[in-house]
Amino acid sequence: MLSINRYFAIWYFILLYFLKGQIGVPSSIDSSLYFDIVHKDKVVGSLKASQTIEGSKVCYQSFTSIKTQIIKDIQVNYKYDVTFENEFLKKADVNITLNDKPHTETHTQWKDAQYS
Repeated sequence: MLSINRYFAIWYFILLYFLKGQIGVPSSIDSSLYFDIVHKDKVVGSLKASQTIEGSKVCYQSFTSIKTQIIKDIQVNYKYDVTFENEFLKKADVNITLNDKPHTETHTQWKDAQYS
C-alpha cells in the first residue's frame, strides 16, 4: 500500500504543477498534455491533462489510469474536473477508483459566497 500512496503523491504534485503553470496565462488555444507513468523503467499508466478556455472561464480536466502489480494486480483511475472563472475556483470534482470500485469522490462548488 505504500506504493499506492506514492502514486497519489506523485499525481497531486503533477496536478498542482500543471495548474500553477497554467493559471493566469492568457491563451485562446485549448491544449492537452499526455504523459506516460513509469515505475521501475516500465510504463504502468497514462495521464491526459486538458485545458479549455471559454471567455473568463478556464476548465482543467485530467484522467489518469494506472495498472500494475504490487503483491496483486492494481488498477487505479483518477478523473479530475476543475473550473476557474476570473481566476477564482468555481468547482472541482474528483473521482478515483481502485480496482473498479469507488475509492474517493469529492465535489466542491462555490455557492452563496462559500464552498460546499
